[in-house]
Amino acid sequence: MRTMYKKWRHVDTWEDLGLMGDSLSFTDEEIVNKQGLGYTKHLAGQRHGGYCNPMDVAVVFSLLDAGEGAAVTAKSLINPYTSIAYFFQTERIASKSGDWWYHKSLRSLYRNERCSYYWRDSNQFYNHTDEFIKFDKDNARWLMSQIVEKDLLKEINKCLTSLKSRGRIEQVTHGRNRTFEWKGWDWLYKTRSRIITTGAKKRKLGDIVNGWEYTQGRVDMSYGMEIHNHEWVPTKECNLYFIEQSHYSSNVAGYPHYKPMIRKDHYDSRYRKLPYYFLTEDAARAAMMRMQVEETLPEGAFPVARYMDDDFNTLNLISIFRVRTKPIELIVEGAKEIEQYPTPTEVVNQLLACTPEKFVKLNEMFTNKLQVISLTEKLLETEE
Repeated sequence: MRTMYKKWRHVDTWEDLGLMGDSLSFTDEEIVNKQGLGYTKHLAGQRHGGYCNPMDVAVVFSLLDAGEGAAVTAKSLINPYTSIAYFFQTERIASKSGDWWYHKSLRSLYRNERCSYYWRDSNQFYNHTDEFIKFDKDNARWLMSQIVEKDLLKEINKCLTSLKSRGRIEQVTHGRNRTFEWKGWDWLYKTRSRIITTGAKKRKLGDIVNGWEYTQGRVDMSYGMEIHNHEWVPTKECNLYFIEQSHYSSNVAGYPHYKPMIRKDHYDSRYRKLPYYFLTEDAARAAMMRMQVEETLPEGAFPVARYMDDDFNTLNLISIFRVRTKPIELIVEGAKEIEQYPTPTEVVNQLLACTPEKFVKLNEMFTNKLQVISLTEKLLETEE
């Protein structure tokens, strides 16, 4: 059972109550607004399933709204968002039956104690009388006028210390007038760049170059916006084929109580992979048929098991062969100059006959990690 606190609510609840804005003051760009606000809610509610203290949301949003490179002091964080959060943080506004109330004397209404995870949305107080007033955004201005600044600063400083210790914000300077900044500027601008690239790609989906097709790739969602990880993939599946051989299970032979005719399913289901690949399925099947036909009993040998078909022909079974497929996955990052790449068929041929050094270079060309298929190594010299 997860430990919660009576004061905690989901970041979406604090947003709806006006503890953070719905846009940023330093930019009108939609991507920066959506991603910045979304990541702010993530930072505030991280590790608690989105649940957090009210002041956490107001402070993290205020740091973001100050803009990149702004070193913010606790005093400069006094604003309408932290002021309203102060009343929730100090238990002066509490929930009951889905609404939020405060006493006309602005006294604390409950103790912020641990509570069960399953009771996180329970009422925070029970002695509801006519002296309670329902909170809404219309009476928020009056509430803010009742704040003692030093009390608000105390709560902001406590919140800053807590957020810093949990790695939610960055501390820039120390001392009496310590300063802080929003944590996530690098992430924000990298994400912005990826979203812009998604909307203004140079290639068109479905473009085909040298056997490679330009595709949408994996789609990531970031706070309501799509990020396409465009990829080049082979236009046709790349497969290799190999043969497996199964031998008769020896634990059946030599026991007189078995019936004379041994069923086909007595053969061992464990197959042994033969040490070579084929580029086509037809070539693999042709080789398999030759192996099946050419396999004969050694001179003077007797099989330990035989199989009778529907026409009462007795067959000596030594091995069973089958053809298997090995898919080769090749993925090239969408931003790469695919014209400089070999065709998928050429890549597979190189994988079939390459040195360890060549394999490392091939691996660096692709987004996914290739499997070692075949390596050419120098034979070790033997001592005379």
